[in-house]
Amino acid sequence: MQEANSADSKDSRGRHTPEQTAPAEEEKAERSGMDTLALCQELEMHRANLELQNAELRQTQEQLRASEEEYRDLYEFAPVGYLTLDGEGRIRQVNLTGSALLHVERASLVQMRFQTFVAPASLPAFREFLARMAESGEKERCELEVVNPGRKKSLWLIAEGRSQGGAGGADCRYRVALTDITEKRQLEQSLRERDATKLARVHRDLESAHREANLYLDILTHDMGNTENVSNLYAELLADSVEGEAAGYVASLKKSVNKSIEILGTVSKIRRIHAGPPLLRPTDLDTVIRAEIAHFPDIPLSYEGVPRRVLADDLLPEVFTNLIGNAVKHGGPGVAVTVRTEEENGFVRVTVADTGRGVPDDQKEEIFHRYERKQRGVGEGLGLYLVQILIGRYGGRIRVEDRVPGRPEEGAAFVFTLREAGDDESGRSAEQSP
Repeated sequence: MQEANSADSKDSRGRHTPEQTAPAEEEKAERSGMDTLALCQELEMHRANLELQNAELRQTQEQLRASEEEYRDLYEFAPVGYLTLDGEGRIRQVNLTGSALLHVERASLVQMRFQTFVAPASLPAFREFLARMAESGEKERCELEVVNPGRKKSLWLIAEGRSQGGAGGADCRYRVALTDITEKRQLEQSLRERDATKLARVHRDLESAHREANLYLDILTHDMGNTENVSNLYAELLADSVEGEAAGYVASLKKSVNKSIEILGTVSKIRRIHAGPPLLRPTDLDTVIRAEIAHFPDIPLSYEGVPRRVLADDLLPEVFTNLIGNAVKHGGPGVAVTVRTEEENGFVRVTVADTGRGVPDDQKEEIFHRYERKQRGVGEGLGLYLVQILIGRYGGRIRVEDRVPGRPEEGAAFVFTLREAGDDESGRSAEQSP
């Protein structure tokens, strides 16, 4: 029965009849219409998105164009010149400021060598500048003098730049900024000239003051010295003709005159020391010390040492005169003095110790300063000052210590060094000394 129905639904060739195919065609057409509608809707969405993207792209392009114009203006009208140079120094690009600095039209500058504008004296600095940029890849800097026949005066520029690729050669590019510092250089030159003029004037004033001071010192050390000697002579004559209390006054007068003569002599020696470098020569230290000891026959004075030759001049005896005299003068009654010499690594260490009142710790530095009067009342400040500059003149140092360490009240010890003279030493100035 089923087979019969099936057979009835087909024609003799086995095809479906129109009655059977019509619903299927309608269903297929309906589905196709729905697909077309969905596709149109999707295309409409894509079109809307494209229009939105196009609008955003146009806005971005406008912003980019405005930004480019802004940066172009900044580049062209910057207060500094901008150049792009190739590896051989040819100008590839230049802004308006750079063209104005070089005083050449921009179109004419392209392909010109920047070296054309660099002054001969600055060419080595410019070549080194290019080499440093190529080698380091970092920002480099140099100062250049730039000349142009069209300008009456040259310019001074600071060039700052770095390499933008390659390690030199034709393919390399250098971005360089040029800053005009001509006005700054001119101001600096004016200041130097002004300072030089002031310095010359001050130098002249100092020379004049020095000549005037020397004149006063000549009067002081020569004319007043002669007057003091005459006064001392009359004091000695007067001492022979008076007695009693008057004789004491005369003795005080003579002592004061002698002190004035001593100070004038010290001033004269200090002038000589500052007049120029000394001519140092080998000096027999033992002979100098023994000669100075002989000047103090009335005090207990011992000497412990061996013969040594040191580098000094004829003022060396003044060191011992002042140190021993200072001990005698300020050490109190019964003071004893010891002089010792010892070798010390190419130097001779000399100690002048006394059994006097000593030097307190807080005065051990100040005692060598001029006009420092402390407990010992040292020579109105000139005696030990003279000793200090003489020792420095000979290349040594001086200090004061306690004769008995930690017990300043038991006396002072002045310790100084002198350079020992070698066998081949002759005469040499302090400037030649090591």
